[in-house]
Amino acid sequence: MTKLYYQEPGTWFGDCMPWAHDGIFYLFHQRDNRNPKPFGEPFGWDLSVTRDFVHYEDKGVAIPRGSMDEQDQ
Repeated sequence: MTKLYYQEPGTWFGDCMPWAHDGIFYLFHQRDNRNPKPFGEPFGWDLSVTRDFVHYEDKGVAIPRGSMDEQDQ
């Protein structure tokens, strides 16, 4: 089965901030794990990279999240 959109297993991909340099596309995005519901836990910014929008490499958390009491939430 071919997937049309990139999505890490168990998460929802959102608020993508793409950036490209030297043929590599850097996709900074937020991942909502829907725990316990949509927007349940705070999220930071994760990073995935691709050259062709078919194959992706997950780089994990690029900018860590703050707690529920911090201004980034």
